[in-house]
Amino acid sequence: MNSAQFAWFTYLFQAGFFKQPGALLMWQTILQSLATPSAASSIPPAQSSLFTPFFAYESGSTYPTSYALQGITGGNSSGDYIITGTKNLANGGNPAAQGLVYQGPINAANTSQGNGSGTWTIMNVPNGINTINNPTVNSYTNTSIYGVNNLGSGLVNLVGSVSPANVTYDSAGFPASTLGFYYEGPITTTPDKNNFQVFQPKFSDGSLANYTFIHSVDGGLAAGGYDSFPTRPDIHAFIYNPTASDSNKQKDIILPGSDNALTKTAYGIWHNQGSSYTIAGGVGLQYDASRKKISAINPRALAPPIYWITIPLQAYLATTKPLITHLQALQKRLKPISRVFGITATAHTNCQPQFHQGPMAALGLQLLQQSPEIT
Repeated sequence: MNSAQFAWFTYLFQAGFFKQPGALLMWQTILQSLATPSAASSIPPAQSSLFTPFFAYESGSTYPTSYALQGITGGNSSGDYIITGTKNLANGGNPAAQGLVYQGPINAANTSQGNGSGTWTIMNVPNGINTINNPTVNSYTNTSIYGVNNLGSGLVNLVGSVSPANVTYDSAGFPASTLGFYYEGPITTTPDKNNFQVFQPKFSDGSLANYTFIHSVDGGLAAGGYDSFPTRPDIHAFIYNPTASDSNKQKDIILPGSDNALTKTAYGIWHNQGSSYTIAGGVGLQYDASRKKISAINPRALAPPIYWITIPLQAYLATTKPLITHLQALQKRLKPISRVFGITATAHTNCQPQFHQGPMAALGLQLLQQSPEIT
């Protein structure tokens, strides 16, 4: 057993991992993924380049006061990408947040629009769309684009969040309500309202959620989460099916062994084939009311026919054991005809209001069949 395998074994043993059903099979997979390769089969270090900042200009060559890149997929030509993001985040609505889409290569070039030699397009959810489950809401502000799926022929799926036009803001500039949206159509500054769906999930008791975020989309389905912070801070992961009837668009995800978890999230979704999907997210086991945030998150991934595995990133970190680890997104399968995915994960070493983000790892792990429920 090498040092990485021993570190994982120690952490998993202390966490009670080996008491779970199927733990030994999962452990065999982890052992294989952490095995020391022979000299003949060693993999050369990955080559990468960092382009930062990479965003659209607000005016001249200056950037918005706040901005983020949130989604990426392959473009329509070799070396091109479609990247989604948001400017004017948490700005109290003055000006309102706006969604952006970049099309082109990732490089160090600059144009009058911003970074990269491609094109930047502002895309916002238009008015005149009745919110599903709350049709009295039909005017919007604060578009934030999270996920993108390239459908080809000039069409994309976009998902994200938007606020009612009359939304109020807290002292930090965050809107007091968000809704989820789904879009299918071309990338344009004047999208057709008929290509959108705006959605507000319901809790099991029928009450509406205050906050909805649809994070990722692939294969005609989207994944996200909802809550009603601070009165109901528990986040619920759900699958959104845009082609289902309004009463069946929302399917909540229940993970095995997480009945007592405060929060369950879904951040990434990947269509395998047929009716099989892989989803990345997290399970939160502790809520700190004094700091108004979730801590102690154990990452998981799943897919129906359901596949999931718990991946504690602590064993990979040389620093203090982090309080938060989380799966954020999925890349396509690393090997044809396999269930090995590239998973991007983040780890935080503390949870102060301003904290340092720990190392980010891309992990390819064989996902093992279990049976969580999508209700």
